[in-house]
Amino acid sequence: MQSQSQEVGPESPLDLHNPPFDPAIAAGEESLSMTSNVEDHDCDPPSDADEVDCVKCPVCKSTDECEHMLLGVDETFREVLGGVMFASFLNHWNDVTSNATNLDFDEHQAFQELLEEVRAISDFEREEDDSSLCSTSRCTFFYCRSGAAAESANDKWTSRRSPE
Repeated sequence: MQSQSQEVGPESPLDLHNPPFDPAIAAGEESLSMTSNVEDHDCDPPSDADEVDCVKCPVCKSTDECEHMLLGVDETFREVLGGVMFASFLNHWNDVTSNATNLDFDEHQAFQELLEEVRAISDFEREEDDSSLCSTSRCTFFYCRSGAAAESANDKWTSRRSPE
């Protein structure tokens, strides 16, 4: 009877049943590759060779999340990235998807309908196409003229969804 030996190393095939050990996951922490937030959209200053079109707030020109950002979303993967409406939009979106019992439920259409509501209460909209090796995602950022306007828009949007 022959025993089989299996080489382990960078040249060996990936064993999907026994993934490599990740100490962060073992410690109950999220792996850095699994996290996503609006800070992922920061840009370094472009070099002469690069033409980088960063998403910038049309009011304060920040490439970070600012008080004017009403909502940032990844439309491709239907993820909420940040903004004043982050919690209210995410909670409502989670309610919509968890209560969808119809087999014909169109998640893309439902997400787009919510974005149309946000579009109607925002003053500005910026889009960014993010291409990586594995996929392309389309991110959209909605802004208001002031932080107070963003808070007010969020309050109005949230109050329309509150149970009576």
